[in-house]
Amino acid sequence: YEALGAGVSLAAPAAFVVAAAVNYLLCIKLIFRSRVKWNKAAEIGVYALVVLGVGVVDWAVTRGLLPVVTAGPAKLAATLVGLVLNFAGRRLLVFPEKKTPGHGEDAADADWRDGHGPAGGTGSAAADGG
Repeated sequence: YEALGAGVSLAAPAAFVVAAAVNYLLCIKLIFRSRVKWNKAAEIGVYALVVLGVGVVDWAVTRGLLPVVTAGPAKLAATLVGLVLNFAGRRLLVFPEKKTPGHGEDAADADWRDGHGPAGGTGSAAADGG
């Protein structure tokens, strides 16, 4: 950041925004389904609120622990709290999955459980006469 003439007060927020944008792209490409509950603009807005909220919690936990531990453990604890909140916020608020049959199993699992596997079989060769 020094090579660009930017101080930490500019570089840190810029890095945070870039990291959040890259993380969003990775979320929708690798982990979650996009536009499950929200349109694209609303999804990005809710995502930004989750990121902002986690950032505030990270800052508060770090600042709250600094009087009792050194900076390293304080930041480590804040990062662990942030990791859990970040995933939970994305999974529950930004990219919630629609409810499927059987409380969390997908339709194919429900078909197998209910005896409606491929070609209406039970999924068991013995039960299907095979």
